[in-house]
Amino acid sequence: MKKLLAIAAVLFLMALVPNFVSASQLTFTEMKFFEKGSGDVDYSQRVYTTRFAKSSTRYVACEVNFYNPLYRVRDQNVTLVLRYYKSDGSLFGESNSNSTIKSEWNHPWISRGLGWAEPGNWSIGTYTVKVFVDGNYFAQGSFTVN
Repeated sequence: MKKLLAIAAVLFLMALVPNFVSASQLTFTEMKFFEKGSGDVDYSQRVYTTRFAKSSTRYVACEVNFYNPLYRVRDQNVTLVLRYYKSDGSLFGESNSNSTIKSEWNHPWISRGLGWAEPGNWSIGTYTVKVFVDGNYFAQGSFTVN
């Protein structure tokens, strides 16, 4: 009986917590990269790759896909930080965003990018992108500019 009351108390407290999910509740499914300009690229028009040409690359966007543990339960807010690292391990830059994941999205994605409006500014090398959700390490991937 005590165990049942404890479970009921936890469920009650979870209902009082604001729409928030920690990284430990999210399930990473995939990370993909695509080139873009300063505007967004329609999802159906994205060309995914991990190799980019220095002469034509403007922004390199990272799309993070995951499973929504609160699918059909409630909306949730997440803070996403993408840190781009150069080949030598130094920080190239980071992109921060606060996003609302709608309860009707079973497999949502979030994409953000870094770069320039004009092509040709990327240094040749391999870049690593580390993803943090709500301050916790979540996933990483890499791409190459040549």
